Amino acid sequence: MKFGLIGDGKISEKHKAAVANNGGQITEIYDPKYGDKEIQLNKKFFEDKDYIIICSPSNFHREHVKMALEYDKKIIVEKPMVLPWEPIIDDNRVSVVLQLRWVDLPEIAKEVNVTMVRDQKYFKTWEGNAKLTGGLFYHLFIHYIDLAIKLKSKFIGNVISEGSQIRMIDDLDILKLDMNDLYTRMYSDIINKDRGVKPSELFYIYWVLERCGWKYGINSTDLMNEKLMVDFSNGVSI
Repeated sequence: MKFGLIGDGKISEKHKAAVANNGGQITEIYDPKYGDKEIQLNKKFFEDKDYIIICSPSNFHREHVKMALEYDKKIIVEKPMVLPWEPIIDDNRVSVVLQLRWVDLPEIAKEVNVTMVRDQKYFKTWEGNAKLTGGLFYHLFIHYIDLAIKLKSKFIGNVISEGSQIRMIDDLDILKLDMNDLYTRMYSDIINKDRGVKPSELFYIYWVLERCGWKYGINSTDLMNEKLMVDFSNGVSI
């Protein structure tokens, strides 16, 4: 299997490892920081690839998905697939990265509890810019709200400038899990069984994320040290 990679930042390392662990090969990488290599997103980049992996900044995801679909490629795109103000592209050739769905989960849980530690340097990068990421829920909390929906549990989130990170599903510590293994398992299901997370599965969670944005806002710096809560134990309460 041949893969093309768009965006070669920190998260791309997990994709590279998952491709290798599943016997695939990344044959070409596009990233503007490698401008001297003269690799362009044109027909030549797409034509000989089985999959296109999209790890570009969030505000480019939809554009890059559309481009890959024009060349009839299968796609693995990091979350979020689209920003809050962009319509979902409902196409089964697309698999969205929500790797925590590959955790061995209980059928139900009481609480998904998450504390993110992010300092001011973070908020000066594209990752901390709500206009480029969709804000706190789309960029940081999407994985955990997705789990809370699946587990019919209460989601509790917080962002602090210093302290300890927390990622708990009841007594299960997500921080202790092997994330590379989850990516490898996810890739195996996508490649061998076409069992990735399809866009059609995301309409509800994106509606929930949008409702969270209405209630709490999307600007991460305005939500520092504020407890954010969504209860899925008996339907959704936002």
